[in-house]
Amino acid sequence: MLARIALLALAVAVVTVGAGCVDRMHPRQYPRWVVGVNDPAEIQWRRCLGMRSVVKRSGKAGLGAVLEVRSRHDCPGTVTRAELVFDDGARAAATPPALPAMRGRSLHYLWLPVPFDGDAVWNAGVRRGRLELEVRFPDGTEVFTWPVFQAFEGPWR
Repeated sequence: MLARIALLALAVAVVTVGAGCVDRMHPRQYPRWVVGVNDPAEIQWRRCLGMRSVVKRSGKAGLGAVLEVRSRHDCPGTVTRAELVFDDGARAAATPPALPAMRGRSLHYLWLPVPFDGDAVWNAGVRRGRLELEVRFPDGTEVFTWPVFQAFEGPWR
């Protein structure tokens, strides 16, 4: 009986201490990659194709960006290269997304995951880079570029 009371007291102590360790008033903050443009709604136009990028996921395994792709008229093109180029010269290659048929005034959203070791990049002190997409048109190649940086307000808000 005494062992049961001691075990119950230990369980109550563990739950009490564990509940007291969570600071719900100051949630933990983590570094995250963001697109660093002056006007987030700005669309970059190359020939007949316009794009803008927004980072939606960021973490230890890389980042995920949404690409808003527009056309003014029929615009055949293929994404041939997609990568994140860090300021230290390192590159994180992504699988180029398939560009849908851009007929007339089209609007499509594409998901672009860029895998890389986020911890290694952070520990190396790299905080900036650029997201590059190379698009091949029937009459040439153009490159879309967005500056990115790691935003971090500190460990606590």
